[in-house]
Amino acid sequence: MAGEARLLVVTGEGSASGSPDRCDLWLGLEVAAASVGQAISDVLVVADVAVEALHRTGVGAADTQITEVRVDKVRRPPGHEGSTSYVARYGLTVRGRALSEAGGVIAAASGEVGDGLRVDAIRLRFADPESLRSAARRDAVRDARRKAEEIASAAGVTLGKVVRVEHGLSGLPLVQDDVPRPSPEVRAAPTIRGGATTVSARVTMSFEIGD
Repeated sequence: MAGEARLLVVTGEGSASGSPDRCDLWLGLEVAAASVGQAISDVLVVADVAVEALHRTGVGAADTQITEVRVDKVRRPPGHEGSTSYVARYGLTVRGRALSEAGGVIAAASGEVGDGLRVDAIRLRFADPESLRSAARRDAVRDARRKAEEIASAAGVTLGKVVRVEHGLSGLPLVQDDVPRPSPEVRAAPTIRGGATTVSARVTMSFEIGD
């Protein structure tokens, strides 16, 4: 159509990497007993002891959240004393710890409850994820503009103003690492290594072009 603006549409890709500095811990406390009621009673006592230990490391009440309380029936092999036992589980999430503090939190809980502690997962994250996302977006915009300038030069046209931008992000996933059950004999705080996480960004930019 006469007078309709001519457009060059390009897609740019960018990324930015950083080391996570915060984490959430998914902990489990387990106790076996001969009856359901006793298992629940015992695991609640263990949970109180564990939470008190966490508080001594600086974990506040607002940083902990119960995720489950359940009881599983366990049948023992023939020949063992008592054919059935019950295992009560208390799930607890500890949120927003500095990565450098995570090992101390685990060690504190392990020191109080020993074999009853399970470390189900660790979620690594960033105190300021937006700075990483922003860096990835800027990298993607630079890539898109570079491509547009290259194409326009090769096609013998002039590159005009940007008339439309669309963007998307990927990365900063929920990272869950299985962690071995800590031994009750080990009191040293384990080191939680954050490694590196990469955020990717993609932008689609529409440029006006002229002769």
